[in-house]
Amino acid sequence: MKFYPADSIVEVEVAFNDLNGQPITPTSVSAVLFDGEDNEIENFGSIPFDPAAGSVTVVVPRIYNELDSDETRAVRVLRVSIGTVGGEIIRSLPYALEAEQRLEIMVNTFQTYETAQVAKKDMVNMSGWTAANDDQRRAALVEAFRRITMMPMKYGVRDTYDKLNFREEHYITREDWIGMSVEDFRKLPDHFRQALRRAQLIEANELLQGDAVARKRRAGIVSETIGESSMTIRADRVDYGLNPQTMAALAGYIHFNMRITRA
Repeated sequence: MKFYPADSIVEVEVAFNDLNGQPITPTSVSAVLFDGEDNEIENFGSIPFDPAAGSVTVVVPRIYNELDSDETRAVRVLRVSIGTVGGEIIRSLPYALEAEQRLEIMVNTFQTYETAQVAKKDMVNMSGWTAANDDQRRAALVEAFRRITMMPMKYGVRDTYDKLNFREEHYITREDWIGMSVEDFRKLPDHFRQALRRAQLIEANELLQGDAVARKRRAGIVSETIGESSMTIRADRVDYGLNPQTMAALAGYIHFNMRITRA
């Protein structure tokens, strides 16, 4: 699949071949554009073509390649119908649109990529991040943001003496994370935003270098023996979907709301 900048003109070349790749002589060509949810965006109708050219280029105007306000990527599928004397051949030709900046605060990240690059200089054991390329790092930041915002949180505010007052706590549910805007995020206390950004970077690094123990625990493995070495994996540990180092970075902020009720 090819990627194109959002809000740009996309030219899709359609080869005059059958499903086996053999050349055909078309009698008609038409095209319809769909989004990634299979909703029709535009019916271009009949497309002018030269049967002897071997292909035709369908031009998709930029108006059909715009992203929604909450999107950083989107899929388009151009379905082309090629008529022949032997029947109709349908070709589905997908392409992807990508925003200029894939990371958008409170859409899929707590911080920009550049901010994360600077912050990691003050952190140790960032081997996963260091070994990855830019695309892998951005993808890891997005996944880390998704995992962290699955957790309900709480935070305290500073009192008149500029001391943290955890008695006056504010709570953020999973639903609150979904609806939180950039402006709302900026209103959060600095100490909380810094903890979220640090946790996101730690989780991204762990995703990039891989947590072998967590994978084995989730697979139900309780012990492993290789040669003369053996390892026992604690099965009683609660898996919150975040790496232990990430959980440690968010210590005091994660809201564990446990209730005991009568049967």
